[in-house]
Amino acid sequence: MAPVFIALAENNLFAIDVFCGPIPKDMGFVNLQPQDSTVIRFHQGLTNSLFGRIKSNLHFLSFLYQKKPDIVLAWVDTKKASFWFTLLLGKLLRIPVFSRGHGAFKRRKAKLLHQIAYQLILRLSHSYVCYTIGVKQSLMSWTHNPQKLLVDHNSMHNGYPILPAQKHGQEQGLLYLGRLRGNCGIEILIDAVKKYNSENAVQVDLHIIGGGPLSGYVKNQLKHVPQIHYYGELFDQEKISIISKACRWGVGPGFMGLNVVHMMSLSLPVLTHCQLDLHMGPEPEYLKHQRNGWLMPEQNSIDGLLSAVNSIWDLSPEETKKMQSNAFKTYQMLSAPPYYERLARILLEEADIDSLLDEGQWSF
Repeated sequence: MAPVFIALAENNLFAIDVFCGPIPKDMGFVNLQPQDSTVIRFHQGLTNSLFGRIKSNLHFLSFLYQKKPDIVLAWVDTKKASFWFTLLLGKLLRIPVFSRGHGAFKRRKAKLLHQIAYQLILRLSHSYVCYTIGVKQSLMSWTHNPQKLLVDHNSMHNGYPILPAQKHGQEQGLLYLGRLRGNCGIEILIDAVKKYNSENAVQVDLHIIGGGPLSGYVKNQLKHVPQIHYYGELFDQEKISIISKACRWGVGPGFMGLNVVHMMSLSLPVLTHCQLDLHMGPEPEYLKHQRNGWLMPEQNSIDGLLSAVNSIWDLSPEETKKMQSNAFKTYQMLSAPPYYERLARILLEEADIDSLLDEGQWSF
């Protein structure tokens, strides 16, 4: 989200303070240190220890009480005391707190305590910003004021997109782009590619971009499967785009999230499963079977994955190009207007603080 906050600050002259903690190592992300500027300051906790968390939380709550920002945008975490204190202090100080999160889309049958927690969140929040329409629908029955539920259509900007005209529908690669950790499905993906290649004359290459606990497993497979190409952790969008040119489809047999949008920005339809509650984020709901993606009935099923790979490789180049074009069109629809503009519009209109724009600066 750092690029989004930077864009908000630089394009709208908002004064923004971002509070965040370090990312646990097993998440497969890298802790980058964004640079402060005249319009944005980052306050990042340095440790996940109990003392470190307490210190960071006290720093944030003190900032909230002393500075009284015009808006607070808070990511929902029902297990974090700091989130609940933010809601309560915002209510006490009359600061509009916009809660943002996945809602209950990952819970087919929510437990009573979870339902009560979300009812309280919706009551204490000025508004709840939903990642997708599906997130909004998951919360509709838990609020008496549906107007509090806003949708920002979570997306990302790719500065180096691959246009459909750059694809020919006969590329020999599958692209895995994401974290390498439990339930990501990389093991069965490699097994499926090995099995497919052993049964077919036309070989499929598997291009893997990402890091995490299973990166060692992937490196070990390179010795046995020449069709695997592993690039490790890669955050350079231009390099990722260049690699993707050799790929026909994006794939994620386990959990997926915003990487669905990244793949579509590369004119890659996405192969994954249709069990939305088992994904990492709600963004796979943007996929429509045989239009801009291919949806398997089950998560991490090697038989289902192998069947799907056979099906998409049997498509004609014309059919594939159509789906590649549809994938990119979906990305375009999610990118216009840019995500930071959609988020700014939601915050400004709902908080009713247009008069602050005349002052030139305001803070989150």
